[in-house]
Amino acid sequence: MSVADRIKEEMEKRNISQNRLAKMAQISQAGLNSILHGKASPRENTLQAIAKALGLRVSDLVENTEAITENETPRNIPNLNIALIARGMEQMTEDQQNRMITMARAAFPDVFKEEDLE
Repeated sequence: MSVADRIKEEMEKRNISQNRLAKMAQISQAGLNSILHGKASPRENTLQAIAKALGLRVSDLVENTEAITENETPRNIPNLNIALIARGMEQMTEDQQNRMITMARAAFPDVFKEEDLE
């Protein structure tokens, strides 16, 4: 099942039209239509807005979907992972966030360069 299929499924469960979901998520109806018809992949902020409008977590829309393993192009997979990581970090305490950043810097020093953060 694709991300678009999951969104459609959740819309049906809640009896929400495309127009209503677009308004709730504060995105264009044309953009939502493109996502639902597989013409576009949602960016992480759009996916977060759709999930929030449906009362779900981003992971509820992307976990166990074919989109992650088969249908999404490699350039889109990191965007979904970034959304999941950001969502998880939002739920962490400040101390937990700092520990996560310290671990990421230690694990990937070539990616997390101090000069890039200035």
